[in-house]
Amino acid sequence: MVSHRGTAILLAAALLLAAALWSCPLASARAVELLSAEAARVDGRYSAHVEMRVHAPAARVRAFLTDYDHLDRLNGAIVESTLLARIDATRVRVRIRARTCFLFIICFTKTQIQEAREGPTAIHATILSEGSDFKSGWVRWEITPEQGQTRVRFDTEMEPDFWLPPLIGPGLVKRTLVAEAIETMTTIEALAGTPAGPKRAPPKAPRR
Repeated sequence: MVSHRGTAILLAAALLLAAALWSCPLASARAVELLSAEAARVDGRYSAHVEMRVHAPAARVRAFLTDYDHLDRLNGAIVESTLLARIDATRVRVRIRARTCFLFIICFTKTQIQEAREGPTAIHATILSEGSDFKSGWVRWEITPEQGQTRVRFDTEMEPDFWLPPLIGPGLVKRTLVAEAIETMTTIEALAGTPAGPKRAPPKAPRR
């Protein structure tokens, strides 16, 4: 979505992943500021929180995240995204296929069917079990204007309907989510046509 246009981004324990970020051609111009990142695994459910500051107008960020037929432009992990139906003025149904890799060798291509509700400053998507590779879950993007920039908060919780190796714990999920979220926002910055700012080292996830 979501991801989003993330969700959507988003996915095999989450919508997001380290390998894609470090190979992203826009990485050298990154100006996205990572503010916080957390992840957890409880009883087979994975949750994560990523908060960033983005050098792009909030309206443009929201427009790209709701361009459901082209979410693959925002993140290399998204194989395909399709707007299945517009239920009403604020609700849509979206299919997202994403390939997520952990440690460069454990890779999954999984599908999510999401029903998303669009608000003026938030997009909340529920993962539907029918047609998805997840038993349940949700994805939420919050988009807040902040002194000419945009604060973006990404939260998700997912219960996969497939086996994941025990070594894919919260630390690895957090690295994956942070990398994917920053890649998505870095791409949005570039597409929005705003200066990305000076070159800087890739942001690191805060210690828990």
